Amino acid sequence: GWPIGSVLSRLRRRVRKLRGYASFWEARLGVIWVGLLSFNQHIQMSSKIDICNHALGLVAEQRITTIDDNNEPARLCKLHLESTVREVLSLADWRSARKRSVLAKNAVSPAFGYDNQFVLPSGWLRTVAFNDVYEGYKIQELFTIENGNLLTDEASVSLIYIHDVTLISSGGGYGNLDPLLARTIEFALAAKIAWPLQQDAKLMEKLEEQFQQSLIRAKGKNARDGFDSKVVAWTQSEWNAARSTGTGA
Repeated sequence: GWPIGSVLSRLRRRVRKLRGYASFWEARLGVIWVGLLSFNQHIQMSSKIDICNHALGLVAEQRITTIDDNNEPARLCKLHLESTVREVLSLADWRSARKRSVLAKNAVSPAFGYDNQFVLPSGWLRTVAFNDVYEGYKIQELFTIENGNLLTDEASVSLIYIHDVTLISSGGGYGNLDPLLARTIEFALAAKIAWPLQQDAKLMEKLEEQFQQSLIRAKGKNARDGFDSKVVAWTQSEWNAARSTGTGA
């Protein structure tokens, strides 16, 4: 038979190993639970650290205190957060990220092609409406964007546009984002950081799928949140012309 001392020693090692497994899964399930609960927490306004921590929860990583923490999750969030926000904001005419501005005219006119040029606002990402003409409804080319300027034949420009919330130094710009838009950004960020943190291709693919699904839901809610009444509708002849020429505002 086995010596009693050897048997006790083996049992102690087994117990320590089982306790280690229990601690590991307790911690792992805890951060997963944080990720599952994060959507409910969006009833409150999001901050950049909220978005990072919700994304980390989706990839089963511990929360961070600040984006400047000295650890890999914080470094990856800092690397990818702002570019991810700008990418998602550029995908639709999000009402919670809109701004309005009367543009300042540039003293120098374009060399040719247009009569005037106007300086784009700081943080411009995407045009929603130009002088009460909403994007996607008017086929005439009313303006073009070049090198931080808006070129047009119009004498003045009133612009509704999507602005870059990452440029607001206080971080308050994140708090104005619609909850479903913020959630979509979290999925996009989680998909980017999943591989370097977990080396899990299936997790990364799943998060990319969830991002696409979340994007559809967020766009649907955005469309239901208001109606752009000053829309210039296409006639059938304009629609046919657009299809044949591929032109449009």
